[in-house]
Amino acid sequence: MENASKALLMAGSMLVSVMVIALFTTMYGRLSDVEQAKDDTEETKRLTELTQEIDQYGDIIYGVDLLSLCNTQQQFLNDGTPVTIEVNFLKDVKEDNTYIASGKRKAEQILQGVSKLENDIKFYEDTSDPAAGYKDEKSSIKKSVKYYAQLSVRQIADLFELNEEYPYDGSTSDIEIRENLEKFGGTHGTQSLMKDIEKYNNLKTLYTEFKRKRFERNTIKYTSAGIVSKMTFTEILDH
Repeated sequence: MENASKALLMAGSMLVSVMVIALFTTMYGRLSDVEQAKDDTEETKRLTELTQEIDQYGDIIYGVDLLSLCNTQQQFLNDGTPVTIEVNFLKDVKEDNTYIASGKRKAEQILQGVSKLENDIKFYEDTSDPAAGYKDEKSSIKKSVKYYAQLSVRQIADLFELNEEYPYDGSTSDIEIRENLEKFGGTHGTQSLMKDIEKYNNLKTLYTEFKRKRFERNTIKYTSAGIVSKMTFTEILDH
């Protein structure tokens, strides 16, 4: 009789354990379903917001808008949502280097090209790179090409004490001083400086022109869930 009682107690304990496990399993499953539903809702909301952000651009956009659009597209890709942006460039974006070649280009190619252009501009705007910047004769302090680009040719000539070898005064034209800086300033380093100032200014102009370029949207496609899946543009050439 005693053994039977123990057996019943053991069986009861096992039954309670099974019921507790089943209860926790059910509760965990329900909590997981709630969390999944919450995640799905947040994901849908996020994708909808991103789609609305893309949809705000009209049929004609500028280069600065295109950059923003490409960055938004990268957000989609980083979150595992495939979205294609393709732009047909009718002219190369180039100076000494080709940053974006003509033809059909994906968003990542555009961003990479513009990033390279921005980095080339930054090279002339700081002196952290050993190859960047110039020391003038007066202060012997290394200054960026950007710094010198903001000065007049007369101010540059004064800083590099060009007057000692190639005299000039108030009657000397800026053109003559520039010629001396470009042709006869080899010992001072102004020949290279003047070339770098020109390169820097050209890169800045190229960057500004890119941001002002216009592009026409040709197509826009959506998934069955209403999420943007593809957009195509063509560059508009100004005549």
